Amino acid sequence: MSVDRAKKFEKIILSCWEETVGTWIYRLYDVMNGNKGVRNISDFLAYKMPIMYVIEAKSIQKNTFPCNFRQYEDMKELYDKHIQGIEIGVIVWFIDHQKVVYIPIETFIKLVEDGKKSFNIKMLESNEYDHIVIDSAIQRVYPLLDFK
Repeated sequence: MSVDRAKKFEKIILSCWEETVGTWIYRLYDVMNGNKGVRNISDFLAYKMPIMYVIEAKSIQKNTFPCNFRQYEDMKELYDKHIQGIEIGVIVWFIDHQKVVYIPIETFIKLVEDGKKSFNIKMLESNEYDHIVIDSAIQRVYPLLDFK
């Protein structure tokens, strides 16, 4: 998938969060080439009282999203610190299925512990692995999101 589509999706998350939630959200500077070992834990930091959100945004055309995404280890390390008031997760846009899903880091940890390699779109139908389908309306190509 093109970088432009992914960047546009990140801009949509930013604007839709501001419109629907109305609280602070910050897009971290994207170090795409991992220059000098510098990398971010996520794409966004957001706050909605009383929770600080650490959010990675991903767009995928396939049916599955891998558990070994680049930020997994960093996000898991933060989760393992058990800091109260922090939610960590990934917003995944399954493009071909026109679905946008929030998957908490706890779900990826459980998937890995269960020997799974990915979160499959079919898992949306079961309650075995926690996730939240984000209300969205696809407008030509990109979704408009309602985070309420």
